[in-house]
Order: sequence, then C-alpha cells, then structure tokens
Amino acid sequence: MPESSEVIDSNAYLVIRQDGKWTDMFRLQPGTPIIIGRSSRSQIVVRSDQASRAHAEVAWQGGRWLIRDLGSRNGTVVNNATIRGEQALKERDIIAVAGHQMTFVTRLAAAFTAPDQDPTHRGVASGDDDGSPTQEQIDPTLITHRRGRSTILDPNEIAIAASHEISLLRTAFALARSDSPEKAADIALDAITAVTHVSSGAVLLLQQPRELSASKATTPKPALGNITALAARSHQGHSYRRLSDKIVRTVLESGEAVLARNLQDDVTLTSPDSQGELSTSSTLCAPIRVDQKVAGLLHIYSRGDEPELQSDHLEWALAIAAHLGLTLEQLWRERSLRSNLRKSQEQLTQLRQQLGESVTIVGESPAILEIQRQVARAAPTSATVLVRGESGVGKELIAAAIHYASSRRNGPFVCLNCAALSPSLLESELFGHEKGAFTGATERKIGKFEAADGGTLMLDEI
Repeated sequence: MPESSEVIDSNAYLVIRQDGKWTDMFRLQPGTPIIIGRSSRSQIVVRSDQASRAHAEVAWQGGRWLIRDLGSRNGTVVNNATIRGEQALKERDIIAVAGHQMTFVTRLAAAFTAPDQDPTHRGVASGDDDGSPTQEQIDPTLITHRRGRSTILDPNEIAIAASHEISLLRTAFALARSDSPEKAADIALDAITAVTHVSSGAVLLLQQPRELSASKATTPKPALGNITALAARSHQGHSYRRLSDKIVRTVLESGEAVLARNLQDDVTLTSPDSQGELSTSSTLCAPIRVDQKVAGLLHIYSRGDEPELQSDHLEWALAIAAHLGLTLEQLWRERSLRSNLRKSQEQLTQLRQQLGESVTIVGESPAILEIQRQVARAAPTSATVLVRGESGVGKELIAAAIHYASSRRNGPFVCLNCAALSPSLLESELFGHEKGAFTGATERKIGKFEAADGGTLMLDEI
C-alpha cells in the first residue's frame, strides 16, 4: 500500500540533476506514465550499468503522483530511503536511480529555492571560471545571427510593425493582466512557441542580474551564479534541455540575442537529452532586461523533427522578451511595495498598541473607578464628550483612553491646543486652506478635522 500523503497538483515536473547542476526538466502529465531506466525506450534514460532496463515508473493515480519500483536490481531511492513497490510523491522529494538524482516539484521555482540544498546540487557549477570559451572563441559558423534590439518595436519600421502589431498587442495585454512572474513567463512562452512552431523552451532567471555595459574591454567575464526556471515547455515525451553555459555567457557578454543553427552533431553548444540523443538542431536565446540589467533569458530550441529557427524569430524573441522584462519589473516592484506596506502596517499596529497601553488609567480609588466606568460608557458611542478639570489633572489622558477603547482606535488621535491659536489662524487650523487662499499660503494644508477623520479630535483649552 502506498504511504499516505497530501493531494498533489496534477501539474508536476521532474528536475534532473547531473554533475552539480540541473540539466533537464521533464513535465509529468496525468495519463502518461514515465519510465525511468537504462533502455533507450525509456522516457528518462539513465546510462549506468547499475540501472535496470525498466527501473522505475512515475504515474498519476488516485489523485496523486506515485513512483513505483519495477523490480530493479538495486532499488529506487526516495529521500535517501530505498523503496520497494510504490510510494506517493510529495513536493520536493528527491528521487535517486543508480546515482542519478531528480527532484519532484509541482512548481518549477520550488526546485531551486532549498535553503539547505547541498552545494553539489546548485543550479550551475559553483566556480565562475569553468574554462568555457567566450563569445569570440565559439565557432562563428554556429551562431548565425545576433541582434540587440527588435525592429518590431521600432516605430520607424512601419511595414514590419504593421504586420505583427496585433499578435504583439495581444501578448502585451495578456502580460499586463498577469498577476505573478510564473504566469507572465507562461504567457511569453506560449507566444514565442506559437510564432516559431517549436515546442521546447524556458524562461530562466539569473540570481545575479548582469549590468549592461557599452565597453566590453572593461567588463569582466560574467559569473553565472544560480539559474532558475520560471516556466518551461518541452516536446511531448521529452524533457526540456538546459541551454549551454557557453550560449549563456555569449548573451550576457554581448547583451544581444543569439541564434545558433546546425547543431545536430555539436557537443559544444548542445548536449544529450534524457534519452541520450543530440536532438537539438537550432537554439535561440534572448536577454530579458529589467532596469538596465539582464535579469533573465528567453530560450527556445528546435528538435530534428521541427523546422529550424530563422533570423526573423530573433525579432519576435527580443520583442516578447522586452515586454516580459517590463512586466516582471512591475510585478517585482508591486511585490516589494506590498511587502513594505505590510511591514509598515504591522509597525503601526504595534505602535498603536504600545500607545494604547501607555494611556492606561491606573488606580483603585472610588473616583478613578467612576472615571473608568464613564470612559467605558462613552467609548462605544459616537457622542461628543466634554472633559472638565483643572490644568494638569489628565484631561488629555482621559480623551486618549476614550479613543483607544472605542471602535475608532485604529484611526488617528489628534490633539489641538486652542489657547495657542490666534483668532486669525483658528479657521485655517481647524478646516485647512488651499494654496493661495491668503498671503503666505504657499501650499495646500488640511485642517485638524480632516486630519482626525476616522479617529478622534481633542480640542484642549477651549
């Protein structure tokens, strides 16, 4: 019997790691079991003598994802424990088959954010200098086209803009309606794959955004840091294959989108997929710019059975990446503002609580108890309260106690010493004034009544 587990979203991924970095993302689909094993017919091929031909199976059953060991010789490991039979998968479970590791997630971002993740499982090799050649060292016949800006977004290119404006407008409106970076990334991928007729691609984010520099001579070799995926697409029955670090460095160093073609036999700019095949025929990578920095990459590639990417696809990739960058900037800014607002509200609540505690009336004499009783009667009402007493006996303290015991406690408590006001300023202080209403009124000022709206106004020394 499988172990009990919470219900898992039917949308799920296996993020495959190899040699200290993630290499593939395999999208799981209900109704399509995934076989992991040594056989070339397996959806995920593990090239190791320790793996059985059909080692394990991942399938959707009974409202959850299950992993099932298929009678393998060396067993299937989930979270460092060998399983026999089947077991329900939970978010972030680590599957190991013959030393090959896979992370099960329902959200791609969850695969890259483990605070206690082993250094060998980082998004890229930890060293910044991995011996990868720079853009000048890559065979120029492989990267066939470069472009820094899309002419589709250039108002001077009327003919091109007119032919594509409807599709771009639809994409821009869809991005503007997105409420999360993940949703925006999905929209961008849908748009670019629809135009290029390829089925594999991803929106990738850099942990350290790359500054755009006009001088390449003074710009150091870019440190890749961790690369995470916001969204990914893949050819049916295949995994998304991470793009080459050499392509990443080329895009970061130049700030331009690049298109590389005729890659079927190239092991420098492409690598075997989960089935051990060099299936990529062309690849395109465009920078996603946010606040004058390269914050991410839009990557698509064609397989051997798909049409090769063309130079005009660079235009589309750059245009969509530009819209996506603006959307991500707005979403991240909105998220930051909401976070700051929430912190400010929490601080304000704490200060009000502290202030409310500081106006506590202390005493047990009959007179004090009678005042507390009157405060308790007056506070729930919206009546105007007259507080009388000699100077220094605590009239403001009583007014504050009424305010913080009332339903208006979250509003402002405003005190105004009327004795300090001259007759000429009384109206302005109470009701405010507009800019230029009288000599010296250099700006608009709200009055005390407006300032105390929703709270309590105390007029002292009336």
